[in-house]
Amino acid sequence: MLLGLMLCGHVHSQNIFKGGTGDGYATAQVFQLPNMPGIFNGGGSDGNAVSMFEQPTAGPGIYNGGGADGYASAQFDLPATAIGIFSGGAGDGWSSSEGSNVLVDLFCSALLEGPYAPGQQLMNDGLRSAGVLPLSEPYTALGYPQFAGGGGETTNTMLLAITGSTAIVDWVRLELRDATNPAIVVATCQALVRRDGSIVNGSGSSLLRFGVPIGGSYYLVVRHRNHMGCMTAAPILFSGVVPSIGFSGTSTVTYGTDARKVSGTASLLRTGDVSGDHRLQYTGGGNDRDLILLKVGGTSPNNIAMGYWREDVNLDGIVKYTGTGNDRDPILVNVGSTLPNSVRLEQVP
Repeated sequence: MLLGLMLCGHVHSQNIFKGGTGDGYATAQVFQLPNMPGIFNGGGSDGNAVSMFEQPTAGPGIYNGGGADGYASAQFDLPATAIGIFSGGAGDGWSSSEGSNVLVDLFCSALLEGPYAPGQQLMNDGLRSAGVLPLSEPYTALGYPQFAGGGGETTNTMLLAITGSTAIVDWVRLELRDATNPAIVVATCQALVRRDGSIVNGSGSSLLRFGVPIGGSYYLVVRHRNHMGCMTAAPILFSGVVPSIGFSGTSTVTYGTDARKVSGTASLLRTGDVSGDHRLQYTGGGNDRDLILLKVGGTSPNNIAMGYWREDVNLDGIVKYTGTGNDRDPILVNVGSTLPNSVRLEQVP
């Protein structure tokens, strides 16, 4: 769905938005800008301002939602800087040829160490092959907060049926963070990473959309439920040209020190954060290793557990504590195999 931003202003504006039947302009969590010009023209079944009606900067009660949309109701005050008061229906939300797309879009790629096969320069798709990948993103249920309309993303069985180098590996999470304080998450988007590292939305499109307007700068973070996340070293300006951010290569500079693991020409997100506390720990209280042992049965370390589990460090659909391909050893390697008491911290504020 294409989306646009409702802008207030005067009749001589160049930023004119035209609604289609059953449409919706700005989505929830998009900022209403107070002083930008714009003329609104209602479509057939919605409840926009009448044709050529000028929206005052702080005028009350001029929108009345129709059956297919979700605009402010009659007599509802439209504050000059209100957040998230419009909710688009199915249809459009596009600016005319005199305007532009106003939501942040980007292309992105990333590689996960757990399933990565250096000889192929691809990740394995064990979770998909085992039929355990969920159709809904797992991050909301894991307690990750969602912002600007993120959360609840879904996919379909047709996309998960694709094989080869573009087969789906797992769900990942992308975050836009404040340019002056990167500890503040502004917007989120859950998507799917393919074997070749390309990230797509639940429909298979590589164009990833966030519910915030263009014109600002944001740090970009990529996360996975049991890998160490990483963040761009500097904010990215989103000005209308869709950027492409390749966390999978060595050319993209990341925040902090040694944030990714280099394997030849590839950069990988480090695996082993089973507890989700943004650190890798092999021994001591709160370590990641013990959770793997507990998942297979605690007193029976040679057991296995099959399914979609956070303890499955290499993402093959099987949790193993001992033997070839076990999920414990990668944690030890990442903290330093000769220094098992070390702790590695994620390089995201």
